[in-house]
Amino acid sequence: RSLIFAFIVTILLFILMGLNFRTGLLFLGVTVFTFITIFLVSGRLRKGDWEIDQEDLRFEFFSETTNVGVTLGHYLKEPNFELFSFPSALLSQFSNLIPAIIYPAKYELMFSHPDVIKFQATSHLHVDLIVNFGLIGMWGIFFLIGYSMNYLKNLSYGVYLSISSVMMFHIFRAFEVTLIKNILQYSILLPLAMVIVDRILKKVKNMKVDV
Repeated sequence: RSLIFAFIVTILLFILMGLNFRTGLLFLGVTVFTFITIFLVSGRLRKGDWEIDQEDLRFEFFSETTNVGVTLGHYLKEPNFELFSFPSALLSQFSNLIPAIIYPAKYELMFSHPDVIKFQATSHLHVDLIVNFGLIGMWGIFFLIGYSMNYLKNLSYGVYLSISSVMMFHIFRAFEVTLIKNILQYSILLPLAMVIVDRILKKVKNMKVDV
C-alpha cells in the first residue's frame, strides 16, 4: 500500500512540474487529501472493520504520525548515547535483498537494536540514527544522504523523484527498512536492472537485424 502511494506521488511530482504555483498547490492539496482518505479507509477495511465513522478516520490519520513518538519516548527514558556506533542492525537488513525463494531463512539474519522499542512496526528516525551511527556519526550520514541526493538529481531525475517520494512518507518511521528495501532495492537496483535488460534486448535486436 505504501509503495503504491509513493509511486503515485512520483507521478504527481511530474505533473506538478508543468503547472504554475497556485494551480499546482491546489492540485497537490486536493490530490493528497483524497489519497490519504482512500488509504486510511482501505487500512480499516483490510482489518475487517466495515463500519467507519469520523472518529475512526481521525484515529487512523493521527496514529500514523504519533506512533513513532512511542519509540522516542522509550529511548529518552533510558538513553544510551555514543559518539560513534557500528550500524550492525542496519547492515543486517541487507539480507532482506535476497529473495525468500532462494534463502527462506533470511529473516533470521535480520535484527533490531535492543535500544529501539518499536510500536506497530514503526520507529523514530532520531533513535534509529543514534543507535546505528552515534551522535557524531549521524551528522555524517545526513551529509552523505544530501550529497547522494544531489548527485542522483543530476544523474537521473526519475530515480531522484522516486527516492524523494519514498523518503517523504517512510524514512521518518522505518529508517532501516526504508533505506535498504524501499530506496536501494525498489528505487535504485530495480530501475537499474530494468535499464540493463532493456539495453541487452536492444543489442540482441540490432544483432538480429544486422544478420
